[in-house]
Amino acid sequence: VPAITERAEASDVGLFWDFASLPQKGPNGEEKTEEEKSIFGRGLKVMGNFYASVTGTSVIQQRGIDLPPGATTRFGPGE
Repeated sequence: VPAITERAEASDVGLFWDFASLPQKGPNGEEKTEEEKSIFGRGLKVMGNFYASVTGTSVIQQRGIDLPPGATTRFGPGE
């Protein structure tokens, strides 16, 4: 993220990747454990704080992930 961090006014920068930061269902649709549900619920309560800032917020939408050859996510085509 050099385009952001190299700017003088961006002395404090944080990155919150919401999908990867909170527990999701398992690769075969398995439900979250009770502990994961608790973490997920706590995360949802404060997630909006990351999208609203007095100094400014930038949102980057990632529409896909390029995996190295042979890598798998176990989700979707090419599992």
